[in-house]
Amino acid sequence: MSNLKLDEIKKNIYNNIDNLLLKYNDDEDSLNILTNYIQIQLPEILINKRKILLERRERKDNLLLKHKEFMNLFLKENQYYYSSSTEIYFTYNQINYFVIKEDDIIYNILSSIGNKSEISPWKYKIKTSIIKSIKEQFIWNSIPESQTIQNIIDLLIKYFNNKNEVKYFLTIIGDIFLKKNNSYSYLINSNSKNLIKLINYQFSLYFGQISFLNFFKHKIPNSHNIKLRLINFTNNQIEIFNSNDSLIKNIINLIIVSFYYSNKYGDSDNFIIKSFDENLESYALLFKNFSYEDLINNFLKEKFESCNNVNCTSKNMNFLLKTYFDEIHIPSNFIPIQFKTILQVKLIYDSEKDLYKNITSKSLPLVSNFIKFWEDNLIYDESEFDLEISEICLLFKKYCIGKNSDLKFNENTIINLINHFFPNITIENNLFINNYNCNLWNKKNELITFINYIQNMKNETESNNLDATESNNLNLQLNNNSYYSLYNYYCKNYKKNDNKIGKRYFEKFLYLYI
Repeated sequence: MSNLKLDEIKKNIYNNIDNLLLKYNDDEDSLNILTNYIQIQLPEILINKRKILLERRERKDNLLLKHKEFMNLFLKENQYYYSSSTEIYFTYNQINYFVIKEDDIIYNILSSIGNKSEISPWKYKIKTSIIKSIKEQFIWNSIPESQTIQNIIDLLIKYFNNKNEVKYFLTIIGDIFLKKNNSYSYLINSNSKNLIKLINYQFSLYFGQISFLNFFKHKIPNSHNIKLRLINFTNNQIEIFNSNDSLIKNIINLIIVSFYYSNKYGDSDNFIIKSFDENLESYALLFKNFSYEDLINNFLKEKFESCNNVNCTSKNMNFLLKTYFDEIHIPSNFIPIQFKTILQVKLIYDSEKDLYKNITSKSLPLVSNFIKFWEDNLIYDESEFDLEISEICLLFKKYCIGKNSDLKFNENTIINLINHFFPNITIENNLFINNYNCNLWNKKNELITFINYIQNMKNETESNNLDATESNNLNLQLNNNSYYSLYNYYCKNYKKNDNKIGKRYFEKFLYLYI
């Protein structure tokens, strides 16, 4: 205590005593009582009061120490986190994150305190302190264990080409949720929209609304002011998720792992730098290092050459541009106006005929041959179904024999050609076309002939009293609508060339027509 404060206390005491002495200066008994109290009773009272005070202080200090020890141990043994935006609590068992109710946390706290005599008097105060501390442990600062991280990478790897691309995607998710790089947009193919929508919806349930979808583009923006980054999803169609899907069950883990990567690397651009992955860097940062004009220059260099008196229509030009984008894995749902403008400046463009003059491409014969193939051989037929893209590829290949033997294409090429030049045709799951028949291969007639062959084989074996086991078995399969053995026989014993009808069409035809 400072001397100044001590002097103040002395002054007050002396003033009080002086006042008492003045008040009772004519009363000897009262003065004796005052003297006895000050000299004999007061020292003893002070000793006892001091002892009680010290005991209380020691008990309080001990309680505070035990309170702190219990609180630290409880929070160490029970990993709880909080989302302030949704007022939701989370718990973590070293593998998975779960939502937990506040009442369950409180029950756990009080149960853990139990009958511990040293802290039970403060159990509700301890409960309040722990809940307050948990609310300061924000879920986006949680550090998941390596097993949790690996589980999420394993779930996502099928949508990407390698682990670095998965980690890059997760870092982007974390950046968006932590409100970093708000001026960025991420170009993705349309196959990934179900995954993006799932993450957006699930995030809103646990962490609050955010304009997540606005950051992802399925087409190249017209504006040059946007900082554009590419995410290289595979060409596989990402499924529509249901409640039993493992990704939905792990969605909280996914989002928290994305927080972790964003916090660890700072942002997705820094992840690219620190990953030392040149392929990822050259792809993801393509529009950081290239202008739209640079991209068009590369396109023209790779796909075109000068040729007098030969023209390329705008429709063909757009198709080849989309094809080029597919080759370098850039989503090509929409060609920006800038690209068309750049092309019209760089090439000789006839606006009246909407074509580019004195230029040709090695890919153009493929386009013209496919259009001719389609127009000559594909016939609309409401009753027809499941014409496979792979079958169209096979038929088109045979159609081109002798015309252009060096034409190179695959199923993706055929899908792009159909989508671009015949936009009214729907391709189911990028696998089938309905309501069209190809006059180069009448599948219905082939199957009718096959069924007649089976029937004839059965009749022949019966009339000659030969062992008809195989024939009868096939006939039994036919009558019972169980087609596996029948299809197997068709593939191995009946059909000797490449044009084999697919199992789906085979079974559906027999079910509908037999």
